[in-house]
Amino acid sequence: MNLARAAEDCMNLARAATVLHVIAHMEKGGAERQLAFLVEASRHKHVVAVLPGNQRLSSASIELLPGLSPTAIFRSVRGMIKKHNVDIVQLWLPDRITIPAMIAAKLEKCRIISGDRRRVRNYGLAAIRDRLKYVNHLYADLVIPNYPHVLPR
Repeated sequence: MNLARAAEDCMNLARAATVLHVIAHMEKGGAERQLAFLVEASRHKHVVAVLPGNQRLSSASIELLPGLSPTAIFRSVRGMIKKHNVDIVQLWLPDRITIPAMIAAKLEKCRIISGDRRRVRNYGLAAIRDRLKYVNHLYADLVIPNYPHVLPR
């Protein structure tokens, strides 16, 4: 990290950041519960981008994604970043939503946080699916694992 970026980060700590969370559902499993806890316990402003029909009541602003089309997600997330003046984009899951969102965040020069939600499996199609998240990790400023991170053999 360069010195100018570190100084900018320190100055930004004085004000609350706007965080855009990209996730498919707001009420389904562990990631969704973590998102709800994070939103309720944070001093920052939160916006949640979620697929239609999968939202729930929250203190965060809710924005609906247009569906599963990568280009539509890309355009939509880019518009949300501009509309809400987003500082940080947090990518939750699944990859078919978070990869276009990551590209939009990168183009808009937002900080990116990527969540590592699942252990990597070394068999079948699951092995490919589990490694798709690495695309987000390559461009993220911070990767947050959800479990003790031990490299596979």
